[in-house]
Amino acid sequence: MSKAMPLKSLKPMPAEFQHQPALRALMELPSVPAGCMTIQVQEDSFHPHLRRGEFAVIDLTDHQPQFGEIYLIAYGSVRFECGLAYKLCVAVGRMDTLGPRGWGDPKGKPAMCWHAHHGMPPRSKEEREYRLRTGTAYSSEGPLTTEYFSEKLVGRVVGVFAPVIGEARAAAEKAEGRTHG
Repeated sequence: MSKAMPLKSLKPMPAEFQHQPALRALMELPSVPAGCMTIQVQEDSFHPHLRRGEFAVIDLTDHQPQFGEIYLIAYGSVRFECGLAYKLCVAVGRMDTLGPRGWGDPKGKPAMCWHAHHGMPPRSKEEREYRLRTGTAYSSEGPLTTEYFSEKLVGRVVGVFAPVIGEARAAAEKAEGRTHG
């Protein structure tokens, strides 16, 4: 039988500190990882996570909706040559019933009901009322089944592409005499 180690004998693990000028949920990435793409953010409806002019990094392998995550979704559009229009959205889901009469059918079976919100949901009743008064409310699409929503999702936003970080890090390493490759 092993004894538990006393707490005093545990040493903290060193961790590499990465400076984030503004606290945010998404990491700033110096390069675009394999299997990912970027899309320029066109509006501030996902602030503080994404800001207008930044490049959202999309993981093209992640199509399974998770509550509260930001995704890139594709819509059919005749206005674009490729036939698709792309938009960022937040996945919001809840359990409901789905039957012959559609969502909310009392004779239906339990199913996850998803909505694609094209902006961050208001954090309070006051914020919701302010958005409605000022015309800054966002649109949403739904209800959608998990299968259909997954097919429409291009991928999940996993970070913000910030090439300056990579350039600054490379310049600092070069100044210190460290090089990779």
